[in-house]
Amino acid sequence: LSNASFKEIHRVNGQYLVYYTARKRDTGMLCIGAAYSKQPNGPYTDIGQPLVLATTVGYIDATYFNEQSLNKTYVFVLFNSYIT
Repeated sequence: LSNASFKEIHRVNGQYLVYYTARKRDTGMLCIGAAYSKQPNGPYTDIGQPLVLATTVGYIDATYFNEQSLNKTYVFVLFNSYIT
């Protein structure tokens, strides 16, 4: 991955979680990655592969949301057309 953009850090289940936008090196497509740490300032361990990846559009600006009343967790992303 390259050109990473980190927007938010969230405390989830006793760890710090960051979702980020980056370009996949082999395709140039924007994708969503995730990494976690025990400390808010890192070091962060990447999950090792894109969390959200497509071949025809790029994804940007992942946002974590926890709906406590329903005990549900969501990750929202924006779709971005990829122009070569």
